[in-house]
Amino acid sequence: MFIGPQTINVGDFGVCQSYTLDAAGHPLPTGCTIGGTPFTLGPGQVDFDTFQLTLVDVFTTTTTTNTNLLTQDWELIGVPAVVAAPEPRAWTLLGAGLLGMA
Repeated sequence: MFIGPQTINVGDFGVCQSYTLDAAGHPLPTGCTIGGTPFTLGPGQVDFDTFQLTLVDVFTTTTTTNTNLLTQDWELIGVPAVVAAPEPRAWTLLGAGLLGMA
């Protein structure tokens, strides 16, 4: 139970690194990802603490990998063995097309 005037943090604290206990035995989390929201209590105002502290161990596994990059560069030198045939003229193609239609 908190009695005002004072400001306390309420809401979601996220994941916290550690905590300490205050004089009344309340946990005070430190190193939190969110940190809660400040809430001001006026003189004589009462707020009941519903803070839940869940302790967990986080195990870290480190994996080291070695990666080998294999590459090859190829350089081709030479000329094509076959020479391309020249394209026919447009009028020749048009004439052949008209004759084919007839």
